[in-house]
Amino acid sequence: MVKGARALVVGLAGAAVMCGFGYFRNWQHERQLMQAIERCEAEEVVERKQTGLDLRLFCNVFEIDELKGKGTQLVGTQKEIADLLDESRQRAPYLWYALGALVLVVFAIPYLWYFLLRRLREVRDALTGKEA
Repeated sequence: MVKGARALVVGLAGAAVMCGFGYFRNWQHERQLMQAIERCEAEEVVERKQTGLDLRLFCNVFEIDELKGKGTQLVGTQKEIADLLDESRQRAPYLWYALGALVLVVFAIPYLWYFLLRRLREVRDALTGKEA
């Protein structure tokens, strides 16, 4: 096996695990947000049937941001959606991808070092006329 290749494989595996974890966390958060929006829309339908009025609960993400900007007190599912939106804006979704790339770069250093040494040896042998 080529020197440094084992470290490169470990780095690739570590980077894949970190990127997979970041993707899973992002997917999980988006799923929670979509489920909250669906619950809000279901509550809206139930409210319409109960009251007989054409009511809107403002389940849309843009509408909730607008309500929050006006200082309206949000309750129930709307508050949950607003909290999930705030959380998604505060966290860095690409942090895990950047950490995975960093792990890959760190673990690729030994492989790159030995790769460059092999190329230098080839150049040296070519200049001195040595057969490999």
